[in-house]
This record gives sequence, C-alpha cells and structure tokens, in this order.
Amino acid sequence: MNAKFEEAGLPLITPSATNPDLSKNGWDVFHRALAGDDKQGPGAAARIIADGKTKVGVVDDNSEYGKGLADIVQTSLGDKAVELNSLDPEASDYSAIITAAKDAGVDAVFFGGYYAAAGKLVKQMADAGVTATFYSGDGTLDKGFIEAGGPAAEGAILTCTCAPYDTNPEFLKAFQDANNGENPATYAAEAYDAASVFLAAMKDGKTSRADILAFINSYDAAGVTKQLKWDETGEVTGSAVYAYEIKDGAIAGIGLIK
Repeated sequence: MNAKFEEAGLPLITPSATNPDLSKNGWDVFHRALAGDDKQGPGAAARIIADGKTKVGVVDDNSEYGKGLADIVQTSLGDKAVELNSLDPEASDYSAIITAAKDAGVDAVFFGGYYAAAGKLVKQMADAGVTATFYSGDGTLDKGFIEAGGPAAEGAILTCTCAPYDTNPEFLKAFQDANNGENPATYAAEAYDAASVFLAAMKDGKTSRADILAFINSYDAAGVTKQLKWDETGEVTGSAVYAYEIKDGAIAGIGLIK
C-alpha cells in the first residue's frame, strides 16, 4: 500500500504502523506519528528486566508484526530469554506452549501478537497454574484483551510507543465532549496529530501533493502527543515507549519506560 502512495506522490502520516522496515524503503511520502517496534521492543525488554524478571518465555503469533516484535524483545533480553516458538492465533488449545513455559520455569512471558490470541493465552496460562507475569505489545493494547482473558488479564503489562490517552488534558476533554464521555482508543491521539498536520498545511495554502509533502517535511511544532518533526526517513523525532497495566479490569497507563 505504501508503494502505491509513493507512486502517486501522496503524503502519508500513519498513526499506528510500527514495522521498523517501513522507513527503510526510500519512500519520500512516508511518515509516522510514533516510534517503531525497533524502539518498542528494547523498551519492553527494559521494563521486564526492571521488574526483576530473569527467565522470560517469548512467544508470538507468527504474524509479520507479532514475530517481528517478539524477535526484537528476545534479542534485547539476551540470555534472559527462553524461546517458546509461535502459536496459531486461530487455535483454541495452547497447551504445548504453556507446558514449555512451565518446564522452563519462566517468571515472565512476552507475547508478540494481537489481543484475541493474547487473551486466550493468558487465560489458559492461569487455568494451568502458570504464575508468570504476562507482557505484550501494542497489538494487545485493546479492551478486547480484557474481554478475552477475563480475570486472568489482570496485572498484565503492555507496551506501546503511543502516548496514554490522558497525556494531554485538553485533548482528552475535547474528545470526551465529542464522544459522549468515551475515552480515546489506542492511537487516537496520534491520529489527531497526523490529521492536524494536514489541516495546518491546507490552512497555510498548500493544496498540491508536492507542496503538502514539503510542508510536512519541514514541520516542527507541538502536537498533543509529542513534538512533531520528521527525519529524512519519515521517523518522528523522539522514541518514547510507555507501559500500561491491566488494573481493575481496565487499561491504565503506568508511565514512561526509561
């Protein structure tokens, strides 16, 4: 899809795509409003290590996203990582993975993948008596994880390069006022930032694709999530990674990972 944008000269700012390779294709039009998984993975590993975990089972859903993130986390963990291989997200029984985790004596499990499989996995881990802390990335940062995992999801630690929805109080209030009190979903603030840059370009009289692209490339202003400025590959400056915890049946931001 990004290649099509490049062929058309159509500027792009993604609020959610974190594949590190996207900025390595030489695309002039590509930009993203958050850091990639090459930042999220080491951040997740840093959080796991800071929590005192010493033997971490690493499993993924064999998707491009999930395996890519899990591989980065595993590399970042070094000899603290125990590879548990991949699971089928459509499967209903993850006993082989869980048995491997129990046999290895892991005190943490990192899952690279999406929330539906993550919910099934964490529930089956709890049912099997596995007490290891469950960690995952932004693909699991969704209320669907809590719905799928039930009480077993409580205490799970999730990471994302997206900012917590309450980072900017003015944005939060405006969003809630416009959406019957609902809180912003994951990436909503980044999407707002991305749209705001395009609106700023139009307000500045930029109407052609080339002019809008030039405007984005020289943009340097505060958004609701961060200072919005891009390097020559389309990566936004700054590489913040945030941690979240499932607490009392809800997703709660617990701070920036140092």
